Amino acid sequence: MRRLLLILFFLSGLSVSISQAQSAAWVHFNQPFYVAGEVIWYKLYLPDNFPLGSKVITVSLVDPRGDLVAQSYLRRRQAVSVSGFYRVPFDWGSGAYRLVFSVTKEVTHEPLVLAETLLPIYDDLEKQAASRTGPAVQLPKTNLPTSLRVSVETTQATYAPGSSASIRIKVQDEQGNPVEGEVSIAVRDQQLFALEEAGFNALQVGKVLTDTANWEEDINLRGRLLNPEDRAPLPAGNIAAYLLEAYQFLYAKADSAGRFTLDLPDLYGKIPLHMIGFFPENILVDLELVPKLSALPQAALPYPDQVRQYLGLSQKRKLIYQLYGRLEQEVEAIYPTMSYEKPEADSPVPLDEYDAFPDLATMARDLSIPIRFRKWENDRLGVRIFDPSQTLRSYYSDRPIFIVDGMLTRNDHYIAELDITKIEHFDLFYDFDRLLPLYGPLARFGLVRIESRNRNISVPEGDQKNYFQLKGFPAEVNYPISVDPTAEAPVQLRPALYWQPKAKTNASGELQVSVPLTDDQSRFQIEVVVQNAEGKRGQGTATFLIQDPER
Repeated sequence: MRRLLLILFFLSGLSVSISQAQSAAWVHFNQPFYVAGEVIWYKLYLPDNFPLGSKVITVSLVDPRGDLVAQSYLRRRQAVSVSGFYRVPFDWGSGAYRLVFSVTKEVTHEPLVLAETLLPIYDDLEKQAASRTGPAVQLPKTNLPTSLRVSVETTQATYAPGSSASIRIKVQDEQGNPVEGEVSIAVRDQQLFALEEAGFNALQVGKVLTDTANWEEDINLRGRLLNPEDRAPLPAGNIAAYLLEAYQFLYAKADSAGRFTLDLPDLYGKIPLHMIGFFPENILVDLELVPKLSALPQAALPYPDQVRQYLGLSQKRKLIYQLYGRLEQEVEAIYPTMSYEKPEADSPVPLDEYDAFPDLATMARDLSIPIRFRKWENDRLGVRIFDPSQTLRSYYSDRPIFIVDGMLTRNDHYIAELDITKIEHFDLFYDFDRLLPLYGPLARFGLVRIESRNRNISVPEGDQKNYFQLKGFPAEVNYPISVDPTAEAPVQLRPALYWQPKAKTNASGELQVSVPLTDDQSRFQIEVVVQNAEGKRGQGTATFLIQDPER
Protein backbone atom coordinates (compact mmCIF):
# COMPACT_ATOMS: atom_id res chain seq x y z
CA MET A 1 0.00 0.00 0.00
CA ARG A 2 2.78 2.42 0.93
CA ARG A 3 4.56 1.76 -2.38
CA LEU A 4 1.41 2.40 -4.41
CA LEU A 5 0.58 5.63 -2.61
CA LEU A 6 4.10 6.91 -3.10
CA ILE A 7 3.86 6.22 -6.83
CA LEU A 8 0.41 7.82 -7.04
CA PHE A 9 1.82 10.81 -5.25
CA PHE A 10 4.62 11.00 -7.82
CA LEU A 11 2.18 10.81 -10.75
CA SER A 12 -0.17 13.40 -9.28
CA GLY A 13 2.46 16.12 -9.38
CA LEU A 14 5.67 17.21 -7.69
CA SER A 15 6.71 20.62 -6.52
CA VAL A 16 7.83 22.75 -9.47
CA SER A 17 8.75 26.37 -9.99
CA ILE A 18 6.25 28.89 -11.30
CA SER A 19 7.98 29.09 -14.70
CA GLN A 20 7.94 25.30 -15.01
CA ALA A 21 4.29 25.12 -13.94
CA GLN A 22 3.34 27.51 -16.71
CA SER A 23 5.25 25.49 -19.33
CA ALA A 24 3.52 22.29 -18.21
CA ALA A 25 -0.08 21.35 -18.88
CA TRP A 26 -2.63 21.38 -16.06
CA VAL A 27 -5.65 19.09 -16.03
CA HIS A 28 -8.71 20.02 -13.99
CA PHE A 29 -11.24 17.25 -13.28
CA ASN A 30 -14.69 17.72 -11.82
CA GLN A 31 -13.82 15.26 -9.01
CA PRO A 32 -10.72 13.41 -7.71
CA PHE A 33 -12.02 9.85 -8.25
CA TYR A 34 -14.87 8.14 -10.09
CA VAL A 35 -17.25 5.19 -9.90
CA ALA A 36 -18.19 2.97 -12.84
CA GLY A 37 -21.14 4.52 -14.68
CA GLU A 38 -20.15 8.11 -13.90
CA VAL A 39 -18.96 10.75 -16.38
CA ILE A 40 -15.39 12.01 -16.28
CA TRP A 41 -15.38 15.74 -17.01
CA TYR A 42 -12.04 17.43 -17.60
CA LYS A 43 -10.32 20.56 -18.87
CA LEU A 44 -6.73 20.62 -20.19
CA TYR A 45 -4.90 23.92 -19.71
CA LEU A 46 -2.11 24.12 -22.29
CA PRO A 47 1.46 25.24 -21.50
CA ASP A 48 2.31 28.86 -22.21
CA ASN A 49 4.82 27.77 -24.89
CA PHE A 50 2.32 25.54 -26.74
CA PRO A 51 2.50 26.43 -30.49
CA LEU A 52 -0.18 28.73 -31.86
CA GLY A 53 -2.85 27.73 -34.36
CA SER A 54 -5.18 24.80 -34.83
CA LYS A 55 -3.75 21.59 -33.31
CA VAL A 56 -5.15 18.13 -32.60
CA ILE A 57 -4.68 16.63 -29.13
CA THR A 58 -5.14 12.89 -28.63
CA VAL A 59 -6.90 11.79 -25.44
CA SER A 60 -6.21 8.17 -24.42
CA LEU A 61 -7.78 6.32 -21.51
CA VAL A 62 -5.55 3.46 -20.34
CA ASP A 63 -6.59 0.70 -17.92
CA PRO A 64 -4.49 -0.61 -14.99
CA ARG A 65 -2.79 -3.17 -17.26
CA GLY A 66 -1.65 -0.44 -19.65
CA ASP A 67 -4.15 -1.36 -22.37
CA LEU A 68 -6.01 1.32 -24.31
CA VAL A 69 -9.72 1.24 -23.49
CA ALA A 70 -10.89 4.50 -25.10
CA GLN A 71 -9.45 7.19 -27.34
CA SER A 72 -10.74 10.37 -28.91
CA TYR A 73 -9.44 13.70 -30.13
CA LEU A 74 -9.73 17.38 -29.23
CA ARG A 75 -8.99 20.35 -31.47
CA ARG A 76 -7.36 23.45 -30.03
CA ARG A 77 -8.01 26.50 -32.15
CA GLN A 78 -7.24 29.81 -30.44
CA ALA A 79 -8.05 29.09 -26.79
CA VAL A 80 -5.49 28.26 -24.10
CA SER A 81 -7.39 25.10 -23.20
CA VAL A 82 -9.56 22.24 -24.43
CA SER A 83 -12.21 20.29 -22.56
CA GLY A 84 -14.04 17.00 -22.91
CA PHE A 85 -15.76 14.10 -21.17
CA TYR A 86 -16.02 10.32 -21.06
CA ARG A 87 -18.76 8.14 -19.58
CA VAL A 88 -17.22 5.23 -17.68
CA PRO A 89 -18.96 1.92 -18.56
CA PHE A 90 -20.93 0.35 -15.73
CA ASP A 91 -19.02 -2.93 -15.97
CA TRP A 92 -15.52 -1.55 -15.34
CA GLY A 93 -13.62 -2.91 -12.36
CA SER A 94 -11.69 -0.91 -9.78
CA GLY A 95 -8.18 0.21 -10.63
CA ALA A 96 -5.71 3.01 -11.28
CA TYR A 97 -6.64 4.19 -14.77
CA ARG A 98 -4.81 6.94 -16.60
CA LEU A 99 -5.99 9.69 -18.92
CA VAL A 100 -3.18 10.67 -21.28
CA PHE A 101 -3.03 13.81 -23.43
CA SER A 102 -0.56 13.81 -26.33
CA VAL A 103 0.29 15.55 -29.59
CA THR A 104 2.09 14.25 -32.69
CA LYS A 105 5.03 15.87 -34.44
CA GLU A 106 4.21 17.02 -37.94
CA VAL A 107 7.34 15.71 -39.70
CA THR A 108 8.51 12.66 -37.74
CA HIS A 109 5.01 11.69 -36.50
CA GLU A 110 6.46 10.98 -33.05
CA PRO A 111 4.02 11.33 -30.15
CA LEU A 112 4.76 13.65 -27.24
CA VAL A 113 2.89 13.34 -23.94
CA LEU A 114 1.58 16.61 -22.50
CA ALA A 115 0.03 15.09 -19.38
CA GLU A 116 -0.34 11.61 -17.92
CA THR A 117 -2.97 11.90 -15.23
CA LEU A 118 -4.13 9.40 -12.65
CA LEU A 119 -7.81 8.43 -12.45
CA PRO A 120 -8.81 6.18 -9.53
CA ILE A 121 -11.97 4.40 -10.72
CA TYR A 122 -14.01 2.16 -8.41
CA ASP A 123 -16.70 -0.43 -8.94
CA ASP A 124 -19.38 0.18 -6.31
CA LEU A 125 -20.79 -3.33 -6.84
CA GLU A 126 -17.63 -5.17 -5.84
CA LYS A 127 -18.35 -7.25 -2.75
CA GLN A 128 -14.91 -6.71 -1.29
CA ALA A 129 -15.01 -2.95 -1.65
CA ALA A 130 -17.01 -2.18 1.48
CA SER A 131 -14.86 -4.36 3.72
CA ARG A 132 -11.47 -3.52 2.24
CA THR A 133 -9.54 -1.44 4.73
CA GLY A 134 -5.90 -1.03 5.55
CA PRO A 135 -3.45 1.52 6.88
CA ALA A 136 -3.60 4.81 5.00
CA VAL A 137 -0.30 6.60 4.47
CA GLN A 138 -0.86 10.29 5.07
CA LEU A 139 1.04 12.36 2.51
CA PRO A 140 0.54 16.12 2.19
CA LYS A 141 -0.88 17.42 -1.04
CA THR A 142 1.43 19.58 -3.12
CA ASN A 143 0.27 23.13 -3.85
CA LEU A 144 0.88 24.08 -7.46
CA PRO A 145 2.65 27.44 -7.76
CA THR A 146 0.49 30.16 -9.29
CA SER A 147 0.95 33.74 -10.43
CA LEU A 148 -2.69 34.89 -10.45
CA ARG A 149 -4.80 35.71 -7.39
CA VAL A 150 -8.23 34.07 -7.47
CA SER A 151 -10.88 35.18 -4.99
CA VAL A 152 -14.01 32.97 -4.63
CA GLU A 153 -16.97 34.06 -2.51
CA THR A 154 -20.62 33.12 -2.02
CA THR A 155 -23.40 35.54 -1.12
CA GLN A 156 -24.42 33.30 1.81
CA ALA A 157 -22.67 30.83 4.04
CA THR A 158 -25.71 28.50 4.12
CA TYR A 159 -28.34 27.71 1.49
CA ALA A 160 -31.56 25.73 1.65
CA PRO A 161 -31.87 22.48 -0.35
CA GLY A 162 -33.32 23.10 -3.81
CA SER A 163 -32.37 26.78 -3.86
CA SER A 164 -29.49 28.40 -5.77
CA ALA A 165 -26.03 29.49 -4.67
CA SER A 166 -24.55 32.68 -6.09
CA ILE A 167 -20.77 32.52 -6.59
CA ARG A 168 -18.55 35.51 -7.27
CA ILE A 169 -15.08 35.06 -8.76
CA LYS A 170 -12.43 37.77 -9.09
CA VAL A 171 -9.02 37.30 -10.73
CA GLN A 172 -6.05 39.67 -10.40
CA ASP A 173 -2.37 39.56 -11.26
CA GLU A 174 0.42 40.03 -8.71
CA GLN A 175 0.10 43.82 -9.00
CA GLY A 176 -3.65 43.74 -8.34
CA ASN A 177 -4.70 44.39 -11.95
CA PRO A 178 -7.83 42.63 -13.27
CA VAL A 179 -7.23 39.58 -15.45
CA GLU A 180 -9.30 38.24 -18.33
CA GLY A 181 -8.91 34.51 -18.51
CA GLU A 182 -10.45 31.11 -19.17
CA VAL A 183 -12.04 29.54 -16.10
CA SER A 184 -13.14 26.09 -15.00
CA ILE A 185 -15.40 25.68 -11.97
CA ALA A 186 -16.09 22.49 -10.01
CA VAL A 187 -18.50 22.33 -7.08
CA ARG A 188 -18.58 19.06 -5.14
CA ASP A 189 -19.39 17.55 -1.76
CA GLN A 190 -16.41 18.33 0.44
CA GLN A 191 -17.27 15.62 2.95
CA LEU A 192 -16.96 12.93 0.25
CA PHE A 193 -14.23 14.32 -1.99
CA ALA A 194 -11.75 16.14 0.28
CA LEU A 195 -9.13 13.40 0.65
CA GLU A 196 -5.65 13.88 2.07
CA GLU A 197 -4.26 10.70 0.49
CA ALA A 198 -1.99 11.20 -2.49
CA GLY A 199 -3.38 10.17 -5.85
CA PHE A 200 -6.76 11.84 -5.24
CA ASN A 201 -6.22 15.19 -6.92
CA ALA A 202 -8.83 16.90 -9.09
CA LEU A 203 -6.09 19.25 -10.34
CA GLN A 204 -3.00 17.54 -11.78
CA VAL A 205 0.12 18.87 -13.48
CA GLY A 206 1.56 17.44 -16.68
CA LYS A 207 5.06 17.30 -18.10
CA VAL A 208 7.15 20.39 -18.79
CA LEU A 209 7.00 21.12 -22.52
CA THR A 210 10.53 21.66 -23.85
CA ASP A 211 9.99 20.48 -27.43
CA THR A 212 7.85 23.00 -29.32
CA ALA A 213 8.05 21.49 -32.79
CA ASN A 214 5.15 21.80 -35.21
CA TRP A 215 2.28 19.55 -34.20
CA GLU A 216 -0.24 17.76 -36.41
CA GLU A 217 -3.38 19.68 -37.34
CA ASP A 218 -5.32 16.53 -38.31
CA ILE A 219 -6.25 13.26 -36.63
CA ASN A 220 -3.14 11.20 -37.13
CA LEU A 221 -3.01 7.38 -37.04
CA ARG A 222 0.35 5.67 -36.79
CA GLY A 223 0.96 1.99 -37.28
CA ARG A 224 2.97 -0.83 -38.81
CA LEU A 225 2.29 -3.21 -41.67
CA LEU A 226 3.03 -6.80 -40.69
CA ASN A 227 3.10 -10.14 -42.42
CA PRO A 228 -0.01 -11.96 -41.08
CA GLU A 229 1.88 -15.26 -41.01
CA ASP A 230 4.87 -14.36 -38.82
CA ARG A 231 4.12 -10.69 -37.87
CA ALA A 232 7.37 -9.56 -39.50
CA PRO A 233 7.37 -5.95 -40.78
CA LEU A 234 6.32 -5.42 -44.40
CA PRO A 235 8.55 -2.68 -45.80
CA ALA A 236 7.22 -0.33 -48.50
CA GLY A 237 3.74 -1.83 -48.37
CA ASN A 238 0.69 0.14 -49.53
CA ILE A 239 -2.65 0.35 -47.72
CA ALA A 240 -6.05 1.83 -48.34
CA ALA A 241 -8.39 2.76 -45.50
CA TYR A 242 -12.12 3.09 -46.11
CA LEU A 243 -14.13 5.59 -44.08
CA LEU A 244 -17.73 4.45 -44.17
CA GLU A 245 -19.19 7.71 -42.87
CA ALA A 246 -17.41 9.79 -45.53
CA TYR A 247 -17.64 7.25 -48.42
CA GLN A 248 -13.93 7.88 -48.83
CA PHE A 249 -10.66 5.97 -49.27
CA LEU A 250 -7.43 7.19 -47.68
CA TYR A 251 -4.03 5.89 -48.76
CA ALA A 252 -0.66 5.45 -47.08
CA LYS A 253 2.69 3.81 -47.83
CA ALA A 254 4.91 2.15 -45.26
CA ASP A 255 8.60 2.94 -44.90
CA SER A 256 11.47 0.46 -44.82
CA ALA A 257 10.47 -0.60 -41.28
CA GLY A 258 6.83 -1.13 -42.20
CA ARG A 259 5.67 2.05 -40.41
CA PHE A 260 2.99 4.29 -41.90
CA THR A 261 1.00 7.40 -41.03
CA LEU A 262 -2.59 8.06 -42.00
CA ASP A 263 -4.22 11.49 -41.73
CA LEU A 264 -7.98 11.47 -41.17
CA PRO A 265 -10.46 14.27 -41.91
CA ASP A 266 -12.53 15.86 -39.15
CA LEU A 267 -14.97 13.17 -38.02
CA TYR A 268 -17.16 13.04 -34.93
CA GLY A 269 -18.29 10.18 -32.73
CA LYS A 270 -17.67 6.61 -33.86
CA ILE A 271 -15.44 6.09 -36.91
CA PRO A 272 -15.67 2.66 -38.58
CA LEU A 273 -12.37 2.25 -40.42
CA HIS A 274 -11.40 -0.76 -42.53
CA MET A 275 -7.89 -1.13 -43.96
CA ILE A 276 -6.87 -3.35 -46.82
CA GLY A 277 -3.58 -3.93 -48.58
CA PHE A 278 -2.43 -3.76 -52.17
CA PHE A 279 1.16 -4.48 -53.17
CA PRO A 280 1.05 -6.78 -51.19
CA GLU A 281 -2.62 -7.60 -50.72
CA ASN A 282 -2.33 -9.76 -47.61
CA ILE A 283 -1.34 -7.57 -44.63
CA LEU A 284 -1.89 -7.21 -40.91
CA VAL A 285 -2.28 -3.66 -39.58
CA ASP A 286 -0.92 -2.91 -36.10
CA LEU A 287 -2.06 0.56 -34.99
CA GLU A 288 0.22 2.29 -32.48
CA LEU A 289 -2.40 4.25 -30.59
CA VAL A 290 -0.81 4.82 -27.16
CA PRO A 291 2.48 6.69 -26.60
CA LYS A 292 5.04 5.29 -24.20
CA LEU A 293 3.86 5.72 -20.61
CA SER A 294 5.52 5.51 -17.23
CA ALA A 295 5.26 2.16 -15.45
CA LEU A 296 2.52 1.68 -12.88
CA PRO A 297 2.68 -1.41 -10.61
CA GLN A 298 -0.17 -3.87 -10.33
CA ALA A 299 -1.72 -3.11 -6.96
CA ALA A 300 -5.12 -2.48 -5.45
CA LEU A 301 -6.36 1.06 -4.98
CA PRO A 302 -6.56 2.40 -1.44
CA TYR A 303 -10.00 2.61 0.17
CA PRO A 304 -10.03 5.57 2.56
CA ASP A 305 -13.17 6.23 4.61
CA GLN A 306 -14.53 8.84 2.18
CA VAL A 307 -14.26 6.44 -0.76
CA ARG A 308 -16.03 3.63 1.10
CA GLN A 309 -18.76 6.07 2.16
CA TYR A 310 -19.09 7.33 -1.42
CA LEU A 311 -19.41 3.78 -2.78
CA GLY A 312 -22.25 2.99 -0.38
CA LEU A 313 -24.09 6.18 -1.31
CA SER A 314 -23.44 5.54 -5.02
CA GLN A 315 -25.28 2.22 -4.82
CA LYS A 316 -28.28 3.93 -3.20
CA ARG A 317 -28.31 6.76 -5.77
CA LYS A 318 -28.21 4.30 -8.66
CA LEU A 319 -31.16 2.44 -7.18
CA ILE A 320 -33.15 5.66 -6.83
CA TYR A 321 -32.48 6.75 -10.40
CA GLN A 322 -33.18 3.24 -11.69
CA LEU A 323 -36.59 3.28 -10.03
CA TYR A 324 -37.44 6.47 -11.91
CA GLY A 325 -35.95 5.35 -15.23
CA ARG A 326 -33.21 7.96 -15.32
CA LEU A 327 -29.44 8.20 -15.45
CA GLU A 328 -27.69 9.83 -12.53
CA GLN A 329 -25.64 11.99 -14.90
CA GLU A 330 -27.46 12.89 -18.10
CA VAL A 331 -25.34 14.15 -21.02
CA GLU A 332 -26.95 16.17 -23.78
CA ALA A 333 -24.42 15.57 -26.56
CA ILE A 334 -24.76 17.54 -29.79
CA TYR A 335 -22.88 16.39 -32.89
CA PRO A 336 -22.33 18.84 -35.75
CA THR A 337 -24.07 18.06 -39.01
CA MET A 338 -21.53 16.55 -41.38
CA SER A 339 -22.65 16.37 -45.01
CA TYR A 340 -21.03 13.75 -47.24
CA GLU A 341 -22.36 13.03 -50.72
CA LYS A 342 -22.86 9.34 -51.39
CA PRO A 343 -21.30 8.55 -54.80
CA GLU A 344 -23.84 7.59 -57.42
CA ALA A 345 -23.19 4.21 -59.01
CA ASP A 346 -22.67 3.69 -62.75
CA SER A 347 -25.14 0.82 -62.58
CA PRO A 348 -27.33 0.70 -59.45
CA VAL A 349 -29.34 -2.49 -58.96
CA PRO A 350 -32.13 -2.44 -56.29
CA LEU A 351 -32.24 -6.13 -55.43
CA ASP A 352 -35.51 -5.89 -53.53
CA GLU A 353 -37.08 -5.89 -57.02
CA TYR A 354 -35.29 -9.09 -58.06
CA ASP A 355 -35.30 -11.35 -55.02
CA ALA A 356 -36.72 -14.27 -57.06
CA PHE A 357 -33.31 -15.11 -58.51
CA PRO A 358 -31.50 -17.99 -56.77
CA ASP A 359 -28.12 -16.20 -56.68
CA LEU A 360 -26.21 -13.15 -57.89
CA ALA A 361 -24.58 -14.97 -60.81
CA THR A 362 -27.95 -15.95 -62.30
CA MET A 363 -29.34 -12.46 -61.80
CA ALA A 364 -26.32 -10.81 -63.46
CA ARG A 365 -26.58 -13.11 -66.50
CA ASP A 366 -30.34 -12.90 -67.00
CA LEU A 367 -30.57 -9.12 -66.48
CA SER A 368 -27.44 -8.32 -68.51
CA ILE A 369 -25.89 -6.48 -65.56
CA PRO A 370 -22.29 -5.44 -66.40
CA ILE A 371 -20.68 -7.95 -64.06
CA ARG A 372 -19.88 -11.61 -64.65
CA PHE A 373 -19.52 -14.53 -62.25
CA ARG A 374 -17.76 -17.31 -64.15
CA LYS A 375 -14.67 -19.43 -64.42
CA TRP A 376 -11.72 -17.47 -65.64
CA GLU A 377 -8.09 -18.58 -65.63
CA ASN A 378 -7.26 -22.01 -64.13
CA ASP A 379 -10.95 -22.91 -63.89
CA ARG A 380 -11.29 -20.62 -60.88
CA LEU A 381 -14.65 -19.03 -60.25
CA GLY A 382 -14.19 -15.29 -60.24
CA VAL A 383 -15.90 -11.96 -60.70
CA ARG A 384 -15.11 -9.34 -63.32
CA ILE A 385 -16.71 -5.96 -64.02
CA PHE A 386 -17.40 -4.58 -67.47
CA ASP A 387 -14.69 -2.25 -68.79
CA PRO A 388 -16.36 0.42 -70.98
CA SER A 389 -13.02 1.89 -72.06
CA GLN A 390 -12.41 -0.96 -74.51
CA THR A 391 -13.76 -0.96 -78.08
CA LEU A 392 -15.07 -4.49 -77.87
CA ARG A 393 -17.21 -5.66 -74.96
CA SER A 394 -14.65 -6.77 -72.41
CA TYR A 395 -14.03 -6.90 -68.69
CA TYR A 396 -11.33 -5.66 -66.35
CA SER A 397 -8.36 -8.02 -66.05
CA ASP A 398 -8.73 -8.62 -62.31
CA ARG A 399 -11.42 -8.80 -59.64
CA PRO A 400 -12.96 -5.62 -58.24
CA ILE A 401 -12.93 -4.45 -54.64
CA PHE A 402 -16.19 -5.05 -52.73
CA ILE A 403 -17.60 -2.76 -50.03
CA VAL A 404 -20.08 -4.80 -48.00
CA ASP A 405 -21.94 -2.72 -45.42
CA GLY A 406 -18.84 -0.56 -45.05
CA MET A 407 -16.27 -3.38 -44.90
CA LEU A 408 -13.83 -4.39 -47.62
CA THR A 409 -13.20 -7.76 -49.27
CA ARG A 410 -11.79 -9.25 -52.46
CA ASN A 411 -13.36 -12.65 -51.79
CA ASP A 412 -15.36 -13.23 -54.98
CA HIS A 413 -16.47 -16.72 -53.84
CA TYR A 414 -18.05 -15.13 -50.76
CA ILE A 415 -19.81 -12.53 -52.93
CA ALA A 416 -21.12 -15.19 -55.32
CA GLU A 417 -22.65 -17.13 -52.43
CA LEU A 418 -24.36 -14.19 -50.69
CA ASP A 419 -28.04 -14.66 -49.91
CA ILE A 420 -29.73 -12.37 -52.41
CA THR A 421 -32.78 -11.94 -50.15
CA LYS A 422 -30.60 -10.09 -47.62
CA ILE A 423 -29.27 -7.54 -50.12
CA GLU A 424 -31.03 -4.24 -50.74
CA HIS A 425 -28.60 -2.49 -53.09
CA PHE A 426 -25.99 -3.91 -55.46
CA ASP A 427 -24.17 -0.92 -56.98
CA LEU A 428 -21.53 -1.19 -59.70
CA PHE A 429 -18.78 1.37 -60.43
CA TYR A 430 -16.88 0.70 -63.66
CA ASP A 431 -16.25 4.03 -65.41
CA PHE A 432 -12.47 4.37 -65.02
CA ASP A 433 -12.53 8.16 -65.38
CA ARG A 434 -14.87 8.33 -62.36
CA LEU A 435 -13.31 5.50 -60.36
CA LEU A 436 -9.92 7.06 -59.72
CA PRO A 437 -11.18 10.50 -58.55
CA LEU A 438 -13.85 8.83 -56.37
CA TYR A 439 -11.97 5.93 -54.83
CA GLY A 440 -8.34 5.99 -55.92
CA PRO A 441 -6.06 3.19 -57.17
CA LEU A 442 -7.64 0.40 -55.11
CA ALA A 443 -10.67 0.57 -57.43
CA ARG A 444 -8.64 0.32 -60.64
CA PHE A 445 -10.47 -2.91 -61.60
CA GLY A 446 -13.91 -1.61 -60.65
CA LEU A 447 -15.83 -1.45 -57.39
CA VAL A 448 -19.01 -3.05 -56.06
CA ARG A 449 -20.94 -1.48 -53.21
CA ILE A 450 -23.31 -3.89 -51.43
CA GLU A 451 -25.79 -2.80 -48.78
CA SER A 452 -27.93 -5.30 -46.92
CA ARG A 453 -31.48 -4.64 -45.79
CA ASN A 454 -30.50 -4.46 -42.11
CA ARG A 455 -26.85 -3.44 -42.57
CA ASN A 456 -25.75 -6.63 -40.83
CA ILE A 457 -23.80 -8.69 -43.38
CA SER A 458 -20.32 -9.69 -42.18
CA VAL A 459 -17.40 -10.18 -44.53
CA PRO A 460 -15.28 -13.34 -44.12
CA GLU A 461 -13.34 -13.60 -40.86
CA GLY A 462 -10.01 -13.25 -42.62
CA ASP A 463 -11.05 -9.84 -43.96
CA GLN A 464 -12.12 -8.53 -40.56
CA LYS A 465 -8.66 -8.50 -38.98
CA ASN A 466 -7.94 -4.93 -40.09
CA TYR A 467 -11.29 -3.42 -39.08
CA PHE A 468 -11.20 -0.76 -36.35
CA GLN A 469 -13.83 1.19 -34.42
CA LEU A 470 -12.25 4.54 -33.59
CA LYS A 471 -13.64 7.73 -32.08
CA GLY A 472 -13.16 11.14 -33.59
CA PHE A 473 -13.90 14.50 -32.06
CA PRO A 474 -16.41 14.43 -29.20
CA ALA A 475 -19.87 15.93 -29.26
CA GLU A 476 -20.51 19.48 -28.17
CA VAL A 477 -22.08 19.78 -24.73
CA ASN A 478 -24.25 22.49 -23.28
CA TYR A 479 -22.42 23.65 -20.15
CA PRO A 480 -22.67 23.95 -17.23
CA ILE A 481 -23.30 20.40 -16.02
CA SER A 482 -25.61 20.70 -13.05
CA VAL A 483 -29.05 19.74 -11.79
CA ASP A 484 -32.09 20.90 -13.73
CA PRO A 485 -34.14 23.01 -11.31
CA THR A 486 -37.22 22.68 -13.54
CA ALA A 487 -37.10 18.87 -13.71
CA GLU A 488 -40.01 17.07 -12.10
CA ALA A 489 -38.15 14.61 -9.91
CA PRO A 490 -38.96 13.29 -6.44
CA VAL A 491 -35.36 13.83 -5.35
CA GLN A 492 -32.31 15.61 -6.76
CA LEU A 493 -28.95 14.19 -5.67
CA ARG A 494 -25.55 15.11 -7.10
CA PRO A 495 -22.39 15.05 -4.95
CA ALA A 496 -20.46 16.40 -7.97
CA LEU A 497 -22.85 19.32 -8.03
CA TYR A 498 -21.59 21.58 -10.82
CA TRP A 499 -19.05 21.64 -13.66
CA GLN A 500 -18.37 24.58 -15.97
CA PRO A 501 -15.19 24.44 -18.11
CA LYS A 502 -16.20 27.18 -20.57
CA ALA A 503 -16.44 30.25 -18.32
CA LYS A 504 -14.41 33.44 -18.74
CA THR A 505 -13.76 36.47 -16.59
CA ASN A 506 -14.65 39.87 -18.03
CA ALA A 507 -12.40 42.92 -18.52
CA SER A 508 -12.74 43.64 -14.80
CA GLY A 509 -11.47 40.15 -13.99
CA GLU A 510 -14.87 39.17 -12.59
CA LEU A 511 -17.34 36.35 -13.11
CA GLN A 512 -20.58 35.49 -11.36
CA VAL A 513 -22.43 32.18 -11.66
CA SER A 514 -25.59 30.77 -10.14
CA VAL A 515 -25.51 27.10 -9.12
CA PRO A 516 -28.82 25.22 -8.68
CA LEU A 517 -28.68 23.16 -5.50
CA THR A 518 -29.88 19.63 -4.80
CA ASP A 519 -31.56 17.89 -1.88
CA ASP A 520 -28.13 16.88 -0.52
CA GLN A 521 -27.34 18.34 2.87
CA SER A 522 -23.62 18.73 3.25
CA ARG A 523 -20.75 21.16 2.95
CA PHE A 524 -19.73 21.78 -0.66
CA GLN A 525 -16.41 23.05 -1.97
CA ILE A 526 -15.99 25.40 -4.93
CA GLU A 527 -12.77 24.89 -6.88
CA VAL A 528 -11.79 27.44 -9.53
CA VAL A 529 -8.87 27.29 -11.97
CA VAL A 530 -7.90 30.21 -14.25
CA GLN A 531 -5.42 30.72 -17.09
CA ASN A 532 -4.98 33.88 -19.15
CA ALA A 533 -3.71 34.29 -22.72
CA GLU A 534 -0.10 34.62 -21.55
CA GLY A 535 -0.26 31.28 -19.75
CA LYS A 536 -0.36 32.65 -16.20
CA ARG A 537 -2.49 30.59 -13.86
CA GLY A 538 -4.31 30.75 -10.57
CA GLN A 539 -6.61 28.68 -8.41
CA GLY A 540 -9.01 29.45 -5.60
CA THR A 541 -11.48 27.68 -3.35
CA ALA A 542 -14.41 28.43 -1.07
CA THR A 543 -17.10 26.42 0.72
CA PHE A 544 -20.79 26.76 1.53
CA LEU A 545 -23.34 24.65 3.37
CA ILE A 546 -26.59 23.14 2.07
CA GLN A 547 -28.84 22.66 5.07
CA ASP A 548 -32.56 22.50 5.79
CA PRO A 549 -33.37 25.74 7.66
CA GLU A 550 -35.68 23.81 10.00
CA ARG A 551 -32.87 21.61 11.26
